Amino acid sequence: MTAFTRDNALCNALDTEDLYTLSLPVIPGNDSCSKALLRIDYIKDIIINSVVGDGICGSAYYNGPTEQNDNKRTDITYYPQDRTKNLASIIVEIQKKVTHEFIVRLMQYSLNVFVQTKILPIVIVINIDGFSSKHFCEENFTKRDNEPYYILSSSLWTKQVHIYNADSIASLIQVPMPKMIALIHFLTQQEKHIVALDEYMDSTLQKIYRIAFQIFTC
Repeated sequence: MTAFTRDNALCNALDTEDLYTLSLPVIPGNDSCSKALLRIDYIKDIIINSVVGDGICGSAYYNGPTEQNDNKRTDITYYPQDRTKNLASIIVEIQKKVTHEFIVRLMQYSLNVFVQTKILPIVIVINIDGFSSKHFCEENFTKRDNEPYYILSSSLWTKQVHIYNADSIASLIQVPMPKMIALIHFLTQQEKHIVALDEYMDSTLQKIYRIAFQIFTC
């Protein structure tokens, strides 16, 4: 059985046979269990390495409070351990549909963090079911060929906004795949069984399923 210590570190792993036959009790990307996944050190490290780069890893950040001063609640906000390094905080949201109303909420979350830290945050959105309309997407977002996410065409309220979904990462789905892509793939495909995915042999995807099994069955 997979087990976690208090600091959410993975201690033991399901063997390969168990991994291929297990079924997650809930659908990935669809409830509070998936939000709990974002609090795990391994997942945090994947996100920080991908988003911040420059050799900065997850240990440089801690899981901050999700409730803000105006009672709004983010899925997770990672705050830098050392404020003297001028690192941006990272807001991560799992969102079924990206709409105008959702973007307004992101603005409020971002400005709340800015008031607190005096540094504009980076916002990461893991988008499960696309944009509210093709027109809304084309009018407000762009995607460069070399990037696995959409960005806002113009933004003064955040350092960066990256919106990942199944469409944005499609060209990178392979074995092996970058760790961030494996995480997005896990959440957006919403498969309870890893063998339902063609990429079930990917080592990062396997580890995410192992971690998710432990979290979702707690």
